[in-house]
Amino acid sequence: MKIFKRNILIASCFLFVLLLSGCAASRALNKETPKDFNVLKNGTERDLVIAELGTPLPATESNRCDLFSFVEGSGGYKYLRAVGYSILAIGTLGISETLTNPAEASVGKDKVRLRVCYDEDKRVVSAEKLEAGKPAVLIIDPTKK
Repeated sequence: MKIFKRNILIASCFLFVLLLSGCAASRALNKETPKDFNVLKNGTERDLVIAELGTPLPATESNRCDLFSFVEGSGGYKYLRAVGYSILAIGTLGISETLTNPAEASVGKDKVRLRVCYDEDKRVVSAEKLEAGKPAVLIIDPTKK
């Protein structure tokens, strides 16, 4: 009976570690991919901007400008990070998850806010990066063509 209880305990611990491992790997694989800001060039059609940056926020006072707000995402190493986290979790019997899961949770969570303005033909003429408490940063200068 003592051996049976010990085996149950070992199996339970193994199952717990198996369920616990993969949290950081799962987070890495489910991260947003970074947006391509190359669509923010003079003359790019509004539809292409929306296709890349997502649906703009509800209309502002100007119907010639869109406001976008999105999470920037993380770079192309998410698959490599997921494999590394999985190997580390298996090798440490899940103990590494206490460090890798919070670390992965903090990667790629920066919020980006952009104002993109268009001409009469709905083509980009200016774009600004907006941050609370800071002046707007021009991405495209409307005075330069």
